[in-house]
Amino acid sequence: MMTKNKKITLFVSLLMIFAIGIGTSLAYIAKGTGTLNNTFTVGNIKISIDENKVNELGRKLEGEDEEIVKVNSYDLYPGAIVDKNPFVTLLEGNDAWIFVQVIGIDELESKGVLIGGVGNDGFTDGINALWTKIEGDSETGKDGIYQYIGDLTGGKTEPLFTKVQYSYEADDNRVTSDELSGTIKLRTAAVQKEHIIDTDAYTEVEDFFVSAWE
Repeated sequence: MMTKNKKITLFVSLLMIFAIGIGTSLAYIAKGTGTLNNTFTVGNIKISIDENKVNELGRKLEGEDEEIVKVNSYDLYPGAIVDKNPFVTLLEGNDAWIFVQVIGIDELESKGVLIGGVGNDGFTDGINALWTKIEGDSETGKDGIYQYIGDLTGGKTEPLFTKVQYSYEADDNRVTSDELSGTIKLRTAAVQKEHIIDTDAYTEVEDFFVSAWE
């Protein structure tokens, strides 16, 4: 059993199964060899999904120490808030409609791990309002497919979320340290904006998202 002030290791990985860009009906397809580095590109769009590396306290590295990674792990105690900020970067191509499929947040939240951002009280549960859910349960849960409705700044989206908190309400009987682990799986897709309206863009990648991955 764990106590209220005992630190536990939370491994919340950001797992990029595929990144996909769609530009034309004829395509050259390239796939990497590593699970975290697989890419799937079509046409002239290339995207990547990453997050900032954090230090041992769960704070993202900034300035000269800033580093972009695909996986972070954390030591948490009830009430602890750490940085986690998955975002999409448009590496090549023109402006694009960007989508992200999320799996794994709901399972983590059932264990007392909250996903959100900074609010008036220091933490606000929820997904960034610049990402709108287009598939999935809109009333409860955060797993689903989101479309980015904000502007790209420096070719990057705003993060899907920015903070992770281990709930103050967690208690000795809620979870053991061995159970407090999980993987947030993210798939991302981009469709060129030129000649494609936003209501049509999702149809270009719907089959990719709907199909389950191992």
